[in-house]
Amino acid sequence: MNSNNRESLYDYLARLNIEGKRTIWAKNRAKINSIYLKTRKYFNSAANVCEVGIGEGYLLRLLHRDGFKVTGVDISRYLVNELKKKFDIISYIIQKNL
Repeated sequence: MNSNNRESLYDYLARLNIEGKRTIWAKNRAKINSIYLKTRKYFNSAANVCEVGIGEGYLLRLLHRDGFKVTGVDISRYLVNELKKKFDIISYIIQKNL
């Protein structure tokens, strides 16, 4: 699968989940919270963090809330644009063809 097809697929899945008001990512929030709470103490909150594959941006928002400088990278241009509109961490979310 070439990068254009991959990006189209991820754009389609993101649109389906965001516009359909259902999310494939919601079920992972409890896991993300659990892991984040267990590992948070090992990180300096002034650190720069890059998340690859940002999904709905849940982990980015947790990190940003706790003072991390965050960057999110995702193949879906649609997803990145939607998250930029939805959250106040606009400058930290970028789109990248992988």
